[in-house]
Amino acid sequence: MIFSDMCVEADASFTPNNDFLQRGGFAQRLSNMLQTIDEPLVVAIDGAWGSGKTHFLRIWKNDHQKKYCQDRVVYINAFQHDYLGDPLVSLVRAVNNSCGEQGEKSSRAIESLVTASKKVAFPVIRILSGALSAGVSNFGSSVISEIISGIAAESEEIASRLWDAEESRIAAMEEFRAALRVVASERRLIIIIDELDRCRPDYALAMLEVAKHLFGESRVHFLLGVNVDVLAASVSHRYGRSVNGRLYLQKFISLQLSIPEIRNSKASLVYYEKMVEYVESEGYHSEIIGILKNGFDIACLPFFAERLTLRSVQRIFQRVLTLYAVADSRNHHVIDLTFFLIILRSVSPDDALAIESRRITLPRIAEILRLRDNESDTHRKYTATRMYYILKRIIGEGVDDSELERYQLVSFSSKAAWDNCVEAALDNLGKIGALQKPAIP
Repeated sequence: MIFSDMCVEADASFTPNNDFLQRGGFAQRLSNMLQTIDEPLVVAIDGAWGSGKTHFLRIWKNDHQKKYCQDRVVYINAFQHDYLGDPLVSLVRAVNNSCGEQGEKSSRAIESLVTASKKVAFPVIRILSGALSAGVSNFGSSVISEIISGIAAESEEIASRLWDAEESRIAAMEEFRAALRVVASERRLIIIIDELDRCRPDYALAMLEVAKHLFGESRVHFLLGVNVDVLAASVSHRYGRSVNGRLYLQKFISLQLSIPEIRNSKASLVYYEKMVEYVESEGYHSEIIGILKNGFDIACLPFFAERLTLRSVQRIFQRVLTLYAVADSRNHHVIDLTFFLIILRSVSPDDALAIESRRITLPRIAEILRLRDNESDTHRKYTATRMYYILKRIIGEGVDDSELERYQLVSFSSKAAWDNCVEAALDNLGKIGALQKPAIP
């Protein structure tokens, strides 16, 4: 399960229940614009990582498709496809797959589009095989230059092949555009490309090239979920610092819209609760639900609530599910400390490292937990104070026996017990960090 998919059901739309980020108005204006303009548009929905672009685009896709059922809306996560060589394959495949998602069979126009895309995407493979048969082992631009200039003995024949292949490619591109015009005449085509800024620079720029030059037809629009600053940095990385990345991107992006800022200060906590509901509805183990629900008390502490983003909440859930799969100790003190360090790592890695290495100071612990800020909430005060005593004991400070008993920490009265707790928590974190993908039971 990809956690950015959570809370976005197949029929989700910008209802009051789903629109806790208060972006329904922005969504409707975006739909109105794409319905009004037939000229091809590439619209960048710009926002920092963790600002909820993916959540917005997924709900917008469903919402727009409901209101304007005559449109075909396609979603593609570019980051999940950047291992492929040619983004054209990913885009056309997504358009073709959208038919099944929307309960229809592929039309002849889409079948023609798929056929034409193969002619555009793969002629290089045929040229490469011809070059290899002529004894060429490194088919780079310098080799092409040598072939065309006649240095190789077989250059004239291979140059002719290159010429013919290029002519075929141009013809295939025209065939592709013709098929695309038919597809768009049947239903307006809107392609959402998300996570483009997380892709390899070469792949991200190739995706923009394809969108602009091959899909630049009437009634075909692109929405890019992207951090424009990061993408502009990719341009500079690819072409050198002398190239202004933002100016370069203007060649491809018709319009840049900033995703509305999250006005609801508790939006990440609402999202957390919705994700708990989702995990619960999916039938995950009760221990996982318990860890997440207990962890919500920590997430509500002001230090964390002010810093959590939607992306960091997703990361926390990934790590908790991984924790359940790999943890050796299920002792609730160990789990509590592990969760605290997971969430602290998400919002303040330096403080987490200071705790793990026992270098954190008592004043800094008090600053993080803000005990005085929790006076009005008895439950939150209990959570913060209990964690305060756990951390205080970890760094070697004394704690009264009465406080240990009050906060159910009597079993950890000895230094050895606290050391074992810390080592078990760090072992859990190490196992989570060693996994590239979360193991989900």
